[in-house]
Amino acid sequence: MKRPCLHKRFSFVLTLLPLTVLGASNGTRLQSYCKDHRGSGAENSADPSRAPEIAFCEGYITAISEANNGMGYCRRTAAERSPSFEREALQRFLIAHPERLHEPAHQLVLDALRQNFPCL
Repeated sequence: MKRPCLHKRFSFVLTLLPLTVLGASNGTRLQSYCKDHRGSGAENSADPSRAPEIAFCEGYITAISEANNGMGYCRRTAAERSPSFEREALQRFLIAHPERLHEPAHQLVLDALRQNFPCL
């Protein structure tokens, strides 16, 4: 009975492997996943073909945030805890600091959260 469970875990790891290898390794790649390109017709609607990249970006930010347990930053409202709000904060940070795009993505996420959500 333990073999099917082991098989499922191994399959799950293999599924995530491309995201780990090809994922957000530095700021340049992270920025490419997190950009919310707007459609040319409707200004307020995001391009639906970008949904997987946006979901990856928001999931990456959430994972880094939860793994660090809020160390060094404080989100006070429910809106500040939303993945899209955090993604927009990261986008602003990356635009303001293009010289840091070569740095590891996880460090940039933490620095963006600390800058945008300082503890009072």
